[in-house]
Amino acid sequence: MRPGYIIKEGFAGLRKATLSSVVAITIIAIALSLLSLFLIITTNITHVIADIRSRVELEAFLDKSLDANDCRFIGENIKAIEGVDSIRFISKAEAAALLKQMMGEDDLFKLVGGNPLPASFKISVQPDFRTAGAVETIVQELKKMDGIEEVSYQKELLEILDERVETYHYVSLGLGILAALAAILLVSNTIKLSIYSNRDLIKSMKLVGATNAFIAGPYVMEGLLQGLLGGALACGFSYGLVHVVRRYVLDSVVLHYEVLGIVAGFGILLGILGSVVAIRFFLKERISDM
Repeated sequence: MRPGYIIKEGFAGLRKATLSSVVAITIIAIALSLLSLFLIITTNITHVIADIRSRVELEAFLDKSLDANDCRFIGENIKAIEGVDSIRFISKAEAAALLKQMMGEDDLFKLVGGNPLPASFKISVQPDFRTAGAVETIVQELKKMDGIEEVSYQKELLEILDERVETYHYVSLGLGILAALAAILLVSNTIKLSIYSNRDLIKSMKLVGATNAFIAGPYVMEGLLQGLLGGALACGFSYGLVHVVRRYVLDSVVLHYEVLGIVAGFGILLGILGSVVAIRFFLKERISDM
C-alpha cells in the first residue's frame, strides 16, 4: 500500500466529512487546551518552588577566636561537603556593616564597646540538595567541624515546601491522568461516529477483499490530521492566553515551548489512537452486521 494513497485519502476524508471532522478537531482542541492549561500551571508552580528553594541559604557562624588561616581552612572543608554549591565568607567587619545598614544605626555597638558579631560563611546548596532532608545532612556535616559554633537556615520553610510539593505532585498526576483518559475517550467516540457514516464503504471494500490495513490506513491518517489540527489550535490558544495573562495580570508567567511540543505531539497521538480504536471496532464486525 503506497503512502501517497493513504495521505491523499486522509485529506479526502477530511473534505468529505466536513462536519464530523470539524467536531473532532474542535473536541481535540478543547481537550488539549485543558491539558495545556494544566501543564502551564504545573510548570509555573514548579518554577516558583524552584526559585524559592534557590534562595534558601545556610549560614555557618565561626568561633570568634579563629584567625584568617583557620577561616580559609574551614572554607575549604565546607566546599568539599557533598551538595555544597558555593560559599561566601562574611567577616566580622562586614557582618557589623550589614547589621548597621539593616538597623539604620551607626553607633549600634557603642554600648558593648566593640563588635560582638562572629564571622560566618554563607552557603548555597546544589539544586538536587534543596530539600529539608538533604540540607539537614549538610548541616550535620557542618556541625562536626571544629571552629563552627552554630548553623542557621530556614528549616521550617523547606519542610513546608517538601510537604506541599509532595501533595501537589500526587494531585497533579491524578488530574493529568484523568484529563488524558477523558480526551482519549472523547476523541475515540467522535472519530467512531465519523467512521460509522462510512460503514457502507467499509462493507463494500471488505466484500471485494480489501485487507484491514488497506481499509484502516486512510482513517488513521485522517485521525492524525485531525489531531494535528486540534493540537495546533490548542497551541495557539495557549500562546494567546499566556500573552494576555502576562500583559494584563501577571508578567512572571512563562510558557515553556516544551509544553507546546507535548500538546502538539499528544494531539497527533490522540488522533491516531482514536482512529485505531474506532476502526478496529468496525473491522471486527461481520459484513452481515454492518
